[in-house]
Amino acid sequence: MESIDDLLKELNTSTNSGTFDIAGNSTPTSSLRLDNSDRPLSTEKQQQQQQQQQPGVEGAPPRRPSRRLANRAEDRPESAGYVPSQPRRPRSRNTTNGTDGYGILAVASNVQVMGATTAASSSSVDLSKGSSEIAQNQSPRAACHLDVSRPPLDVSHCGGPPLPLPQRHLPQASLDDDDAPRHFFGPKEGSGGHPPPQMGSCLGIEGAQEVMQVVGVPVLASSWNQGIFSAGFQPYGLHQVEGGPCGVIAVVQAFMLRALGEMGVNCAALLTVNESQRQEALADAIVEILWTNIGGGKKATLLNPGSGQISWQQLKGSTPFHFSSSGQLKAALQQRPWRDTFFQPSGSGLAALLLSVVLTRGPQAISKQDADDEKAAVMIGAHGYCTQELVNLMIFGRAYSNVFDGSKRIGNVKDGFCVLQGAPRRASVGFLSLFEAYKCIEVGQRLKSPLSPVWIVCAESHYTVLFSADMSVDPRDDTCAVELYYFDQLGRQSERIKLTVRPSSFPAIDGALDDSADAASDSVPQRRENEASESMIDKCIRTKWTNAGVDWNGTDVIL
Repeated sequence: MESIDDLLKELNTSTNSGTFDIAGNSTPTSSLRLDNSDRPLSTEKQQQQQQQQQPGVEGAPPRRPSRRLANRAEDRPESAGYVPSQPRRPRSRNTTNGTDGYGILAVASNVQVMGATTAASSSSVDLSKGSSEIAQNQSPRAACHLDVSRPPLDVSHCGGPPLPLPQRHLPQASLDDDDAPRHFFGPKEGSGGHPPPQMGSCLGIEGAQEVMQVVGVPVLASSWNQGIFSAGFQPYGLHQVEGGPCGVIAVVQAFMLRALGEMGVNCAALLTVNESQRQEALADAIVEILWTNIGGGKKATLLNPGSGQISWQQLKGSTPFHFSSSGQLKAALQQRPWRDTFFQPSGSGLAALLLSVVLTRGPQAISKQDADDEKAAVMIGAHGYCTQELVNLMIFGRAYSNVFDGSKRIGNVKDGFCVLQGAPRRASVGFLSLFEAYKCIEVGQRLKSPLSPVWIVCAESHYTVLFSADMSVDPRDDTCAVELYYFDQLGRQSERIKLTVRPSSFPAIDGALDDSADAASDSVPQRRENEASESMIDKCIRTKWTNAGVDWNGTDVIL
């Protein structure tokens, strides 16, 4: 009995201290890793394993090989012809984070790695020992989990600060990404563009009625529902679809030609201007009319009336937009939606420009300050034609009723005086009228001799343009011969009309002839016959170039 008790004690001692391998060497229990294959199988799993081993049993599901066994090439699914959809990722052997290739953490006692403190047992393997000593002291099962072929890891840095985690560098989102939010109107923020215009208060009933009262008609005619565009009859010319708004188109045409000259386009290049240059000059023309002339270089207002019949009912609720710089206004005109409103053929550019002109100056300023007669201060007169007030408002920013220089005072001390307003300064573009040839009005030198050699011609209630392709011509010189080009935006003028004006080459005649020798001369009857059959354009030209002969250079004379 004593021998049996001694044997049991010896077995208990060996069990607590470790296990014995085949050679009889003791192996610490803490250094062994229990594998799933060493654990005893349950009764249910044993039955399933026996069914799989019996070849005659049908319906038994095939057993999936364990992870340990699947490491063998013959047990992998690829060996049976199965190819996975994605290749297996190779296991990393990164050692910078304190682990070996199999994820075994190599630490010493009370060592902090990556912010975590791990207490190693006294029976842990000392990595500073050689691989041969490890192989002698460890069992074959425990040694198979250590990579003895690799040198020991350097853990001297583990006492310092934790190692940084690897950073993933993600590509930054592109500014032109299609999924990024975009602004539909105007330039992008931060791109150096101008700020958006300021939205004004919506027009109420009184405001809309006040605007249409200054316009002069309860409903705008359908002829105003067109954009400001070129139909291609002449590269430098705009197109008018129907009669009525010729005064507005002629003024815009004149300022566009002036803008082309300011851009450096001259002579032959002006007559063959391309689309890009024309659109640039067209935007500059609108800016000069609204910002420089009417707004005085301080303000401008745009209003989009929409399409259809424009009345105060339709204007009610419309929102005007106020601009604080000329660059801001030009940028808006070159972008949607104002670009489509003003310059598309199907747009409402003429109506939008008319209402913008009125709002920029102000209905009260037009009727109370500019007009000679408050009740007669309208933009559209009889038969739907543009009035002189509208043309003057676009040329020099005031809706004056007269075209003489400065102001004139009529009346007397007893009955009182009435002050009539004319051209306040030298205009950028000129104006000639057939009514002056008939001695009905007086056109001053401020309009006859403008800054640029471009003139708006009014003949029989129709407005056209006369200009010099050479912008270096002095408009104040009326004694030298000059070559001018005539353009009628309503005439669908496919042929270029060039006029040669020679001052003092036409026989002079006084309007009141007497029975002197001049009356008996042969030139007087010929002159009267020529006056009866001469062109209205010739008569307008002679109001500036006295007794000038006009040569149409082979083109049909416009009577």
